Amino acid sequence: ELAREADDPRALATAHTVLALVAALDGDRAANDVHYLKALEHAERGRDVVQTIRIRSNRASAFLEEGEFDAALAELEIALRLADMTGFELWRGMSLSNRAQVYAYRGRLEEAVADLTESRSAFRRIGSLLESYPVTHLGEVYRLRGDRVRARAAYEQALQVAGDQEDLQ
Repeated sequence: ELAREADDPRALATAHTVLALVAALDGDRAANDVHYLKALEHAERGRDVVQTIRIRSNRASAFLEEGEFDAALAELEIALRLADMTGFELWRGMSLSNRAQVYAYRGRLEEAVADLTESRSAFRRIGSLLESYPVTHLGEVYRLRGDRVRARAAYEQALQVAGDQEDLQ
């Protein structure tokens, strides 16, 4: 209501992003999608590149969960292009990690490894606590390739990074 009263597109984008996240927690995929579309509209109207990247990355995650890989890739390509143009390493890392998951599901394992390696590097460059996520996914890709030694090493590395950062998720 405050964002609506202020008629500020960036505030409205934030409010709808929060509502989308709440809808996701409630298991309401339709409301999640509606709020993300509204959030995206407001973020783009307000020329808020950071929110635009985040919203597109979050939408891609939802598409990924639903097995809608083409839709996920479409969102991620835009998010990555914006992240590369603006230098937002956090969202670049997230988008690369998400794209790697799509690649892995499609059997494009070498591309997944490349994206996960770069995602990890992006998180490291900024000292992000999210570094364990691409390392975990890297373990999954190695497992899918049948490389049990590398998979185990990646999983152990992810546990170490997550433990060091007290990341329980």
